Amino acid sequence: FLNEEVFFVIVRGYRIVGKEFLKVEGNIKNQFSEIISSYYAKGNYIPEKIFSNESIPEKEFLKQWLSQKKNKEVFIEESIPEKILSFIERNINIHIPDISYLAKYFQDIFGFPLPERIEGFDISTLQGNHTVGSCVVWENGKMNKKEYRRFKVKTVKGVDDYASLREVLFRRFKKYEEMENLPLVLIDGGKGQLKQGLVVKDALGLKNLRIFSLAKKEEILYTDDGKEIPLYEHSPLLRLFTKIRDEAHRFAVSYNRKLREKKGLKEILDEIEGVGKKRKEILYRTFKTIDNIAKADIEHLKKIGIPENVAQNIKRYFSGNQ
Repeated sequence: FLNEEVFFVIVRGYRIVGKEFLKVEGNIKNQFSEIISSYYAKGNYIPEKIFSNESIPEKEFLKQWLSQKKNKEVFIEESIPEKILSFIERNINIHIPDISYLAKYFQDIFGFPLPERIEGFDISTLQGNHTVGSCVVWENGKMNKKEYRRFKVKTVKGVDDYASLREVLFRRFKKYEEMENLPLVLIDGGKGQLKQGLVVKDALGLKNLRIFSLAKKEEILYTDDGKEIPLYEHSPLLRLFTKIRDEAHRFAVSYNRKLREKKGLKEILDEIEGVGKKRKEILYRTFKTIDNIAKADIEHLKKIGIPENVAQNIKRYFSGNQ
């Protein structure tokens, strides 16, 4: 969580059965594996699933160590499901700085006031099919799901993330012309995605619109005035921006998945070279869903009788799912 602090919460069956709050000196990001291993080395109960809102260095090593200690496989996820996070925040007094603290920190770093509204954008596609965009809204300190919007990309053929993003942003930014107070825009991506936002901003003449982008893994925030800010050095901003970015990604992917499910598994498999009627039946019988096929590695596909070249075609097809 925020301010170089870690909060352990044990949840069983949607009941909070344990909690511990730790203050940490220095950079949490560099110490996170050590913090977690130290916590469980003290004899604390090891759950089957551990969710973290921070990336965990040496995650696989930590997972193996915890699994050996528990004598059962332990799963570690570097994100907290929204349902669990909302449940915890509703039922426990987690020390999160209030909005006035965040506003002051934001002003100190960026030189302008924290907007009341931040809109997060992402694009999701599957090999250029069912390309969609998402817009999620953070408003007055929390996510406002009533204001979320989703977009089917209409003008772009094939895989072109930049063109798809420009279309979605153009359609959304047109609404900004009616707004008295512009939101801050946060795009899931790096410098390339930020550039697309600036192109649309200039085309619509929205001079006062501020646009940032946030790259995954490195958690580098790119700003429209050329700054590159490593958010792990600014934990009050890290949770704010990663929550919005990750929610935009989740919302886009869930909409893309919904459209794919409407299309049907067998119809999608028809689009993959080398997958005929017999192989289609094998894949359907083995995996049942599109997502399971997309996650299968080449070795698994070969074991069920799919030739390597066809297995590679399958992986290439689904690698477009973002």
